This record gives sequence, C-alpha cells and structure tokens, in this order.
Amino acid sequence: MTSHPLTPLSEYQRSSQPATDTQHYKQYLEAICNNATLALFVMDEHQQCVYMNPAAEQLTGFTLAEVEGRALHDVIHHTRPDGTPYPLCECPIDQVFPKNNQEQGEEVFVHRNGHFYPVTYTASPIRQSGKTIGTVIEVRDITQEELAAQAQQEATERERVLRQAAESAKERAETVLQSITEAFVVFDREWHYLYVSPSATRLLQKSEAELIGRRVWDVFPDLVATPVYEAYHRSVAEQIPIEFEFLYPTWDRWFVNRAYPSDKGLSVFVTDITDRKHTEQALRESEARFRRLFEGNMVPLAIWTIEGRVTEANNALLDLIGYSRSELEAGQISWRALTPPEWEAQDAKAVEEVVTQGYSTPYEKEYWHKDGRRIPILISAGLFEDGSQSGYYFAIDLTQLKQTQASLKEADSLLSSALAAGSIYTWRWDLRQNLIFIDLEFANLFGVLPENASQGLPIEFFLAGMHPDDRESVSAAIRKAIDTGEEYFAEYRLQSVKGERWVLARGRVEYDANEIPISFPGAVCDITERKQIEAALRETEERLRSAIECAKLGTWDFNLLTEQLTWDNGCKTMFGLSIDAEVNYAQFESLLHPEDLALTNQRVEAAIAPGSSGEFKAEYRVIRASDGAERWISATGQALFDPSGKAVRLIGAVIDITETKQQEAERQQLLEREQRLREQAEQANRIKDEFLAVLSHELRTPLNPILGWVRMLRAGKCPPAKVPQALETIERNAQLQAQLIEDLLDVSRILQGKLTLNSDSVNLVETIRAALETVQLAAESKAIEVHLHLDSDVETVRGDANRLQQVLWNLLSNAVKFTDHAGRVDVKLSQVGTEAEIQIRDTGKGIRSEVLPYIFDRFRQGDSSTTRQFGGLGLGLAIARHLVELHGGTISAESAGENQGATFTVRLPLSLFQMQSDAPEMPKSSRDLAGIKILAVDDEPDNLDFLVFLLEAMGAIVESARSAKSAFEKLSEFQPDLLISDIAMPDLDGYQLIQQIREQINVPAIALTAYAGETNQRQILAAGFQQHLAKPVDPDELVNTIVALLN
Repeated sequence: MTSHPLTPLSEYQRSSQPATDTQHYKQYLEAICNNATLALFVMDEHQQCVYMNPAAEQLTGFTLAEVEGRALHDVIHHTRPDGTPYPLCECPIDQVFPKNNQEQGEEVFVHRNGHFYPVTYTASPIRQSGKTIGTVIEVRDITQEELAAQAQQEATERERVLRQAAESAKERAETVLQSITEAFVVFDREWHYLYVSPSATRLLQKSEAELIGRRVWDVFPDLVATPVYEAYHRSVAEQIPIEFEFLYPTWDRWFVNRAYPSDKGLSVFVTDITDRKHTEQALRESEARFRRLFEGNMVPLAIWTIEGRVTEANNALLDLIGYSRSELEAGQISWRALTPPEWEAQDAKAVEEVVTQGYSTPYEKEYWHKDGRRIPILISAGLFEDGSQSGYYFAIDLTQLKQTQASLKEADSLLSSALAAGSIYTWRWDLRQNLIFIDLEFANLFGVLPENASQGLPIEFFLAGMHPDDRESVSAAIRKAIDTGEEYFAEYRLQSVKGERWVLARGRVEYDANEIPISFPGAVCDITERKQIEAALRETEERLRSAIECAKLGTWDFNLLTEQLTWDNGCKTMFGLSIDAEVNYAQFESLLHPEDLALTNQRVEAAIAPGSSGEFKAEYRVIRASDGAERWISATGQALFDPSGKAVRLIGAVIDITETKQQEAERQQLLEREQRLREQAEQANRIKDEFLAVLSHELRTPLNPILGWVRMLRAGKCPPAKVPQALETIERNAQLQAQLIEDLLDVSRILQGKLTLNSDSVNLVETIRAALETVQLAAESKAIEVHLHLDSDVETVRGDANRLQQVLWNLLSNAVKFTDHAGRVDVKLSQVGTEAEIQIRDTGKGIRSEVLPYIFDRFRQGDSSTTRQFGGLGLGLAIARHLVELHGGTISAESAGENQGATFTVRLPLSLFQMQSDAPEMPKSSRDLAGIKILAVDDEPDNLDFLVFLLEAMGAIVESARSAKSAFEKLSEFQPDLLISDIAMPDLDGYQLIQQIREQINVPAIALTAYAGETNQRQILAAGFQQHLAKPVDPDELVNTIVALLN
C-alpha cells in the first residue's frame, strides 16, 4: 500500500487545489479501504487481482504480493455452501465481469492454513465511461453469525422438545409409575420413604411395609457418607437432577441412580447394571486386547468396509503393502485395488461368507505391493457386531513361507539326489509289527522287490544278510538302542547283489506316551569305498612314517585350543631330548637360539592369524639339549582353522639342515671369492684393452719414420747428407720397437716366474752413470739439468748389473720424458743402514693422487687417453718393481700432485742378495762362420733376404727356402750343418718341418720366430729345435747362438 502522507478532507476542501486532483482521492480511497473491516478484492479486466486490503489478507491468510497478478480462483480456493467445488466457468464471482452483472451469495472459503469458513460476498463490476474495466468483490466472514443462528435454532428445538416431553411425562406419569420396571422410590424432605415400586422392593430386598415411613439412612446405614448419600443431598440442596453409578459393596452389585429433586422431596430411579458392567468390562478387556494386538504389529491388521475402503490399518499392514499412514488417512488404500484380478472371485466368496456368517474362512491370495510386486498372503475377515458394513481383517505375509517351501522342495530334491549320490538308504522299523520298511535304493541293494519293500520285511531277513562275524555286535547295538533310547550306531558287512559291502547304520528309537518303543527309523550309508580308502591310508601312513624316519624328519602337532605341543621321536632326537620327555611351547622357546626366537614367534603368529593362508615356514638355530651343540632346523607347517576363521591347530615337520647351511656358507664364500676374481679379471681385461690400444699406437708410431726413410732411400730421393740421419732414425725406431717387444717378453717371464738374473757384484755409481748416458742426449735436447749426488762410499750390491741398469734407465727416462723444458732432475745415491737408497727426483708433470697407488701395476699409465702427451706401454715401472723385488729391494713413488714433480726411491740390500736362478754365460761374439752350411727357411721374403745377407756376411754358406716343403726337398741335396727356420708358415709350419727332418737326420736347428712367449719357447724346444730366438734378432746374438750350438 502507498505510504504518502494524507491531507485531511476538510483541509483539502479549503485548499486552492483543483477539485479534479485524482491523486488525492486515490490516497483517500486507499486509506478508506485499508481501514475497512470488510474484505475487499479488486480485479482487472483480465480477472487478475490488482488490490486486496488488509482485512482480505487476514481473512484468506495470503498477502497482496502473493495474490497480485493472479486469478483469485487459482490462489484462494472457495466452494459452494455445501462444500462441493465447482469449476471456474461456474464460479459466480468470476462471472461478474463477463456478464456485467452484480452477484451476491454465500460460499465457503479455504484459509491458507487449510480450515474452511462460510462467507457472504457481493461482486460488482467497475464501470468507467460506460465500459466495464474490472470487478470489486466484498467478502464477509459469517462464521459467528451461522454459529449463533445454529445455537438459537438448537435452543428453540430443545425447548420445544422439553415442553413436549413434560406434557407427555405428565400424561404418562401415572401409567409409568405403575408399569415401570426400574426400581422407583420417593423420599420426603426428611428422607422418609413415601413410595416404593414393586420392582424397588425386589431390588432392595425389603417389603413395602419395611420401607414406607422409615428414613433411608436408617434402613441402609452403610450408605451414610458414601457417594449415594452425597449425591442425594446435593440434588436436593441444589435442586438439580443427578445421575450416577455406584458399586454397593455389601451386595457386590453395580447400580445407576437418577435422582430428580422437588420442593416436596426426591424421586429416584435405581437400575441394577451389574450385568452391563460385566459386559462393558469384558468389552473393554476385549477391546484392549484387540488394540494391543492391533498396535503391537505382530500381525498385519486393518479395518475395512464391504465397499472396498480400508479405514484403519496398523504399521505391520502398511509395511506389508508399502503405503504410508498419510496415504491411508487420505483414503488412497482400497483392499479391492490391492487385489490382482485373478483373486476377485475368491474375494467375492469370502465377502459372502462374512455377510452370512460374520467371518470368512482363511484363504491364500496375493496383494499388490506399492512398488508393483506381488505379495503372497493368508487372509481372513470378520464383521463387527454393531450391524455396520465394516469389520476387521488380518493378512499374514507368506513370502518367507513360500520361499521356505520352495527351499524345502529344492532341499528335498537335493537331499534325494545327495542320498542317491552318497549311497545313503533310509529305513523305518515298526517294532509292534516287527516289519522294516525300506526305500527303493535299499531294496535294490538287497535285491528285494519294490512291492515287498513297501509291505515290510522282518528284522531276521536283514540279520541273515549280514556277515556272520558282524551279526552279534549289530544285534547287541540294536538291543542297547531299544533299551536305553541312545542313538543306534553300527558298522558291518552285508552280502548284497553287488557283493560284500561295508555299511554304516544310524538310528534312534521312538516311544509312545507310555515309554513303549513303537518305531525305529534310521539310515544306512554304503562306506565300502571309505573302508578301502582307510586301508589305503593306513598303508600310506606306514610308508610315510618309514619315509620320515629314513629322511630323518621330525613331525609336530600344536593344539592351539589346549596349548598342547606333541613331538614325535624324530623331532625329540633332533632337539636333543629323550624319547619319553614331555614337551611344551615354552620348552621349545628355551631351546631356540636367542637371535632366532623373536622371528620364529612372528612366523607362528602370522601363520595362525585370521584370514592368513595358514602356511608356516621358518629356519632357526637350536641349542641341542643333550650336548649344547648348535644346529640349524628347517620347519614347515600348516594351520587349521574352524568355520569362524579361528586357528585351532598348527601341524608340520622339521629337518636338520646344519650340513646344508654349512654348504651354503661355503658356496657363499666361494661365490664371493669368484665375484672378487671376476671383478679383478674384468679390471685386468679393461686394463689390457687399454694396453692393447696403446701397444698398437706404440708399435705403429716407430714404423712411420722407418718406412718413410726406407722408401726415400729406395727411391733415391734422399740427399747423401741426410743418409746418416735416415739410418740413425731407422735404427733408433727399430730399437724402440725391439725394446717394446722385450718389455712384453719381460712381463711374460715375470708372470711365469721365469725371469732370470746374473749374480755379480754391482757398483751402483757405475750403474747409475751408465744408465744416465742413455738419456743424456734426451735431457740435453730439453735443456734439463741433471744433478748427481752420488756417495762413492756406498758398498756394492749383488745382482744383475744389466737389469739394475734397466731399472735406473726406466726411472731416468721417465723423469726426462715427463719434465718440461729447462726442468731439473736430481739423482741421489746414499746408504741407509744396510741398504743402498737411490732417489730420482724431477720437477715434471707429477702424479695425480688417484693414480699414485696403481703406478707400479702392469698396463697402468697416468694417462691412457688418446690425447695423452707421452707414449709408452705402461710396462716400465711394473718391470722395474719386479726387478727390484727380485734383488730383494723396494721401490716407491711420491708426488704432491699434478705439476708438482715426482720422486722415485729404490732401496737395495748391500751384498745380501742371493740369485734365484743362474743363466749360462753366452759365448763371446764371433764373426767367423766360414765354411758352415746353413739352410735358412722363412715364408717372408724380406726376413729371408736379410737372414741370408747376414749369414753370408759372416762367411757362412747359405741355402734359402721360401717354404717348409721346399726346405725339406733341399735338405738331402744340400746337407746343411745347421737349420734356421721360421715357425708360422703356410701349408707346412716349422713344427711339422722339424718333426719330418728328425725322422731322417739329426741336424742342429734354431727356431727364429716372432712367437716369443715362454709357452711358445717350450713348445718349440719340445718339437725338436735346440734353440729359440725371437724376432727381431740381434746379429751378434744370432752368431753367438750359432757358434754355441755348433760347438
């Protein structure tokens, strides 16, 4: 509503504003409507609400905001005065606008909260300029008016009825008093009996003479101070009629009194209602029982009407059909609608029974559940005795019963199948007739005809079919079962059509009320296969026991329920216990090695834990009780569980695996040793791979200048002045290659322990100076200063001067090689105790700390990369270390790191060394081979030409052969004094050649070959050669060897 301030009408009339100010009148109009007590609604031309005043909001419970813009009929429900709804097209209010007529009348409005109330309405069209533009509706609540009118009408009617009743009562008073069957008495104001009806004398058990003129309280003094006394006095005092019931204890009877006072006294009607009270009490008790049954929901119950409605139902029935109580109260449940069509005829028959005899015979049918499924039920109904067309009915859910019946039927079928599959036969012995009735399968087992089996057979027939050895025990078991009532149990053999069969019989005697045995039912199971299996198992168990004893196993059984631990003899022996020793788990734990106790218990707990596989495996040590020896035991087992998943037993076996553990330890040590050797071998292979790469480089590098200068000389392109340089270069690089090969041979001899030394007194000063001479030129070329600090008083040492010089040469050459231009090398000789100490210190490249520990290893270099600055095979220091150690000395290296120089120290014992082996002195070189016939064999033309040239230069007569075959052909014709042959040749090698020669003549032979290894030397000498020389050979060495061999 608008909230603009409103100008009073009187002021507005005096104001100078124009009289046509519609805004002002609109405000006044709204104020009038808002304050009106009559409910007002204004509808537009579309019959939609545009205004409703507060009285209308209060009347309907709706606000203008909820109704505005909507049809009144859609929001506020209203019906005809009798409560029946009508469609919009028939609503008088909604017809005002289209008919342009005023409508008045009464309706029933429905408040928002749901309650109904009567109203009067006036609906008038709103016209403007002759055109209807809307409707105004006035509504007034007439609830109170109708209630007042109804009350007045009822009061008038009661007055009329009372007047008529008084007149009738007056007319019938005399007659009634005479004919009344109820006890009727009249008292005066002093409580004297004035009148007593005949029925009253019978009721009061007094004669009229005993009552008339006497006070009631004197006749019945026990009524004083009772509700009767109080009610009578109150009725007289207040002059009001009183009706009440009371129990008269003296007679134990119930009475109802209706007292009517007058100015003369009191008239009282007394009726004995004892029977009615008993009936009411019985009804109340019956109703209470019914209500308890109804509300207890033990049985689905409902109140129904014959036409089909269900007016009341307990929760059990609602749960059965799936409906809610609100749906029941809304009248949405009908027992006819709940019934599938095929049951309608049965329902009609039941209704007919209910109408004719008051109840129906229980019968089975089905109900529709709300979710569409069918529910099997057992139903019965009855009518109330009040004559109404309603009654009660119960409906018991048979779903479980039907499912149980189906399950039983299936179980019966399964049982029959199981009995047949399990070879189980049933029987019943009628003890009074001494006839045994058996099933068809049992009859087939005995070869009995089905008709005879159904008629029964005497017990003697079955005893005769038993094995003779079993009849007495079976008969005794039968007598015991009959005499004691205990279960009959017997295993015996019988002769059947299938031959002899083992059976297991079980049964129990049945007795009548006098404890006389009347029937003996039971079953027989064919256990022939089980007996065969048991026999096989016993045999298998014996074999298993023998196998366990042979395998030296022990078995154990741990009962987890009783905590009883059982060990067999093998197990006790394994743990060092006597055969008769008692064992338990605590004792088992005491024998375990302390380090294995916790883990073993954990394995046991894991095996018996619920939900586990039950598998138990453990290896542990035990301290044997008998001798305290430590033994390794391997245990395996399996836990057994009950249906609830609880472990009840743990059984298994043990075996002594001490020897296996020792073997495993030995294998592990062997494996670790092999792994170390493998690692060492792999390391050695890596080093050899690096060495081979360096070897290839070091062998090829000298070949380049050799081949280069040789090709220049052969082509005549070398100037005469360069020839000495060329020859010197060729010789130096050839010697370098020879030195590399010699180093390799030295390493081979070192590895085989066959490196020999000459024993002599060695002056170290001279040896140092001799070694220095070989590197002097290289030092001078790099402007390296070599400083000698030699103590001439140092005593001599015993050893091989050449080998010691080789050591010192190697150290000095390394010092010069690894020292930069203008560096310095210091050589110091001194005596330290009983040892001579030689130190060679340089200012060169130094040695990295990670390389220093391996500097004397074979094939090791400080830098093996392709970018290394210095050549070499990495064998020099390894050979030097070995030579020094053969002399009984030591060699060590020190360096502060890269570019910090290095110091090598050699210590040798003074004159204490004893030579490990002696080599024969070689004869002095001789160049006189004049007249000696030598056969030279080599498949390489260059080697053969050089050998022939060398030998002829020494004066020998030489015949050459390019193959072993050619040499063998020339042998008989040339008849040489000496044979010099290569080994590796095509077709026929040097080994085969010497073998064929030795078969004819015994000519001295020298093998000149590139196979320079110790193994090659042994093989060559074994083949028949007297001497072995390695290529490249020194001419003097070759001549000396020839002379020595011929001499």
